Amino acid sequence: MIASGILVFVILVLLVAALHDVAYATIPNALVLVLIATFPVYALTATGFNWVNGLTFGGGTLVVTFILFAVRAFGGGDAKLLAASVLYCSTTQDFIAALLVMALAGGVFALFIWMARPWFLGLQLAMGAGFDRVRSAIGLGPGARTASAQRPVSYAVAIAAGVILVLGRRLALGTAA
Repeated sequence: MIASGILVFVILVLLVAALHDVAYATIPNALVLVLIATFPVYALTATGFNWVNGLTFGGGTLVVTFILFAVRAFGGGDAKLLAASVLYCSTTQDFIAALLVMALAGGVFALFIWMARPWFLGLQLAMGAGFDRVRSAIGLGPGARTASAQRPVSYAVAIAAGVILVLGRRLALGTAA
């Protein structure tokens, strides 16, 4: 029961990270830290969860994505979010499925942005304004918004899609707890 609740919470955190990345082109470190902090609790409460695989996938992903970050092929926030989110993949099948869905979702999202760039830039500004209202309501200042034709694709959307598919499948099959 606790493990299932944690997975639902992780899915919500991933959705917020994806929306924040679309609105601001950044992923708050606090969201990544929440994913990392909840991992030990999930690993201890989920029956049959292979936490060694989770740590291996997360650590290996962190190394690879930071190399990609160093050569400017990947954003730092994306690297951290991807590594933190694949911690919850306990099997090689889950890990590969998450990566494949990420690749497909990233391609579809990039194609969508390319085809609907003017409309999408307006959506980004509107989402940013909405996030600013929420941030102000809880005592935080507005985020730094960027909306331009050169703005990078929000990889957090693809990362969230891949990991949410894996975690959602685990919840649907009842194998989360």
